[in-house]
Amino acid sequence: MDIKVFIETYKKRLTREKNSIIIDMNLLRDSNPKLATNLIINPDELLGIIKEEIKYFFGEGYIVQFLNVNRYIEINEIRAKNENELFIVKGIIKRVTKVLQRVSILKFECPSCGSVIPVNQFYRKILNPKHCSCGRKGGFKKISEIKEDIQEINLEEDQDNLNGRQPKQIRVYLEDYLTEPNFSNKLQPGKKIEIVGIIRNLPPFMNKTDEETNISEFMIEAKSINSLEDEEELIITSEDIKKIEEISKNNPLQQLSGSLVPEVYGNKKVKE
Repeated sequence: MDIKVFIETYKKRLTREKNSIIIDMNLLRDSNPKLATNLIINPDELLGIIKEEIKYFFGEGYIVQFLNVNRYIEINEIRAKNENELFIVKGIIKRVTKVLQRVSILKFECPSCGSVIPVNQFYRKILNPKHCSCGRKGGFKKISEIKEDIQEINLEEDQDNLNGRQPKQIRVYLEDYLTEPNFSNKLQPGKKIEIVGIIRNLPPFMNKTDEETNISEFMIEAKSINSLEDEEELIITSEDIKKIEEISKNNPLQQLSGSLVPEVYGNKKVKE
């Protein structure tokens, strides 16, 4: 059973959440263990096929997430043999960058024959085409670009599991829907999360020198992120609304600043 047959057979059982299609790996393991294993150890090839089949069966705009991957690895255990494979990594967010835009593909036009030449951009510096199929070298005109939103977090091992050693960190690369405000705003330093992602070597555009080297640190290309903390829902009752309205009608700044750290006397301006 290939990916197409799996999705067609089980499409009524695939979970849809907003713009996500969630593939339950337990379901895939039961129906085709070999395919499930290949998806874990060779995700790049199969993810492309999955996205095309999702588009065919469900339409545009859906992204793929996974449930029950059940393949964990500690940050300090990541090695070269794990590169380009799918894992779950747990940790605590130490740092979150702002969202940036990155040009992933530039398209150029050849003045001689009119051919369009797409060039994948792996560096911060623009990478131009070296030649055209017609034989022309250089002088190509940039005509369009494909951009993506990107963000980065630093993930640190949970100190509860260290047994006295220093915690290790790893950089995590986010793109597309993982950078959207309704999701990205929840990524706060100190929060415990687990990441389903592919272990990679750090790409040149994330390297300070913007070049390929023989020595590189690991990173995680995130595919989905789940909180390991209970998400508290803020519920405002009618009684709360009544109190808020009462405060708003009678010098609210004075009332609120007066209730701030009441055991500390003075510092009126500071409290305001």
